[in-house]
Amino acid sequence: MKRIRFIGVLAGLAVLFLVGSASAQLTFTLNASALSMLYETYENPNGATDLVSVDTWPTYSDGGAMAGQIGYMGHMEHPNSPGWAQIQIGAEFWGQPWGGNPGDEPKTEAVLGAALYTGPTNDLSTFGKYALQLFNDNDDWWAVNLYMNTGFTDPEWNHADTYAQNTWTWIGPNSAKTVTMDFSNAERWQGATYLGWGQVPLLDYVTNIGINVASNMDGGLWPGAEGGSYPSNNDAYHMSASPIPEPSTLLMLGTLLLGGGALSLRRRLRRK
Repeated sequence: MKRIRFIGVLAGLAVLFLVGSASAQLTFTLNASALSMLYETYENPNGATDLVSVDTWPTYSDGGAMAGQIGYMGHMEHPNSPGWAQIQIGAEFWGQPWGGNPGDEPKTEAVLGAALYTGPTNDLSTFGKYALQLFNDNDDWWAVNLYMNTGFTDPEWNHADTYAQNTWTWIGPNSAKTVTMDFSNAERWQGATYLGWGQVPLLDYVTNIGINVASNMDGGLWPGAEGGSYPSNNDAYHMSASPIPEPSTLLMLGTLLLGGGALSLRRRLRRK
């Protein structure tokens, strides 16, 4: 028992140490409320893609199981095979979904406010990273990354619109990965101008944020040792997301472990 209590104290200290390290980097995540507000903001002009449903229940609208907290289901196809089809699921500055009108969906500031438990905001300048747990609830291989746009382009501010993303990450069938975008080293564009990898500018003026989902639409076998295949050309994707554990949750866990171990130790000392 003494060893177990000692391990509890060590575990508590370890968690608190990790929280301290995480706090120094301040990783932003989207909670379930914010994830449920996302919608289609872009589709590959060379492909027919759509977002059929944003599912908040444990199953998708077509009956499939969902591993993450919020699920996204839709269709992808490409006029040629093979072809790269891509959809962007996020929240845009004007609340304008793909093919819709301004104000049809929540604005970026509302989604960020929900994630931060504050009022509407476009400011992520206190954060160094953006991360989510992403789950491929499908039987094919799909690629994902995280993205954002920054900069107010109105004459009052006259900022350049910068698009940034992290590298593409492949997720196998019924698998999950934690995907992280480092604001100090992201891939960036301003319009058609490629800026390469570097710091994301104007993080206090975020105008679009979310998830990219894509794949090679050819139905071919996935290369390498892992099983599965690419989607066939005209296939459905099922992708769900969950927030990464918040520092406050980890802090509570560390405090409980440390407190429990210390209380146990005090009781033993009193008995002596």
